[in-house]
Amino acid sequence: MLRRLIEVVGYVVVVIAMVAGITALAPAALQRTTRVTPPSDSKVVCVPAGDVGTVYAAGADGTRTLDGALTPVSGPRRLDEQKSAVVLSGQGVPLGGTMTGSGAASTWTPCAPALSRGALLVPAAADTELVLVNSDRSDAAVDLTILGQNGEIKALGARGIAVSANGSRIIALSVLVDVPGPVAVLYSASRGRVTAITRTLSATGASSSVASSQGKDLMLPGVPAGATGTVVLLANPGEERATAQIRAFGSGAPYTPAGGENVSVEAHSTLAVSLGDALAGEPSALGVSSDSAVVASLVVGAADVAPVQAAVRLSFYGPAGGVLQITSPSAAADVEVAVLDADTGLTTRTTQSVPAGATVAVPLPETAAKGQQVTLTSPSAIIAARTQTTEGATLVIPIWASGAVGTEPIDAELDPTLR
Repeated sequence: MLRRLIEVVGYVVVVIAMVAGITALAPAALQRTTRVTPPSDSKVVCVPAGDVGTVYAAGADGTRTLDGALTPVSGPRRLDEQKSAVVLSGQGVPLGGTMTGSGAASTWTPCAPALSRGALLVPAAADTELVLVNSDRSDAAVDLTILGQNGEIKALGARGIAVSANGSRIIALSVLVDVPGPVAVLYSASRGRVTAITRTLSATGASSSVASSQGKDLMLPGVPAGATGTVVLLANPGEERATAQIRAFGSGAPYTPAGGENVSVEAHSTLAVSLGDALAGEPSALGVSSDSAVVASLVVGAADVAPVQAAVRLSFYGPAGGVLQITSPSAAADVEVAVLDADTGLTTRTTQSVPAGATVAVPLPETAAKGQQVTLTSPSAIIAARTQTTEGATLVIPIWASGAVGTEPIDAELDPTLR
């Protein structure tokens, strides 16, 4: 009996010791961070400037309408008679635009990404619509700030504009604004994001512009040879007066055209700077430098051109023909120009030497009925545009930076409370 008691007591002691040892152990640190790579796919939205348009899409893995299913695509694709927005998605940077009208009434609207904020500049609010497109699966809410020549314009209905998931809203600027002169529309999404464009309809055709960001140094490509009446629109969203300089990049060294020096823009105001014939009829690009961030836009003929980012690789897919204008703002560059004929699938390559601070003009082949894709590769950053003058009307297609989307791994924190 005694022996039995001793065995039980010993067993209890061992158990107690084990429990005490376990509770005394320090818990191992839980790894709460990890490295993840975000998805590299992106999308842009193509919006016609009129009732119907032709979408040129390149670099997209799929296309869809706002309320439709994704359709896989490969290579450059032309989509005719599109009556509403078309979404391009892909693993790289989808590029394209929508051509509306024909001949002298042609208008090009670049496909643009969805953004939480941006700015648009138009010569006047009359006959102009603001189109907000929500290509996401959740609702968006947008606030507008409108600037005119005499300061900010308080407009009823400019706040809390709801745009449903995979939906769009069209807002007549003439209803919000009843003042002459250039108007800037700054938008900010309090929820979600949108793609924003403006389109101005008239009896002779249409013009359009896409959203851009503000900055201290902005580049505007695409003033064609023989252009007259070139106008630069400026908007100052800041609290202090801004002083800007406009420089021209023509066939020779950069210069300041008449009317482009020490341009003063009041706070929360817009200004139209007419350059008249100061560019001497040369194919040119313009640069805007300011002591504080401004918004800029180029108006040449009926074309409204937003700023572009200088890059070493540019690409566009659109209608064949016209003139390719290449500008190298800082350094001389030998630029490789690759032109893919969408009819034959054949690519021709040439090299164009562009002097530092100058613009060169190169005619493009006009034989591809389905359009052509032009890719520019340069050792230093350049800007470019495709221009065309038909029956006195000017068409400008800015060429945007291209290439794969960089997606570096990021730190992510693990939250065990999430379900």
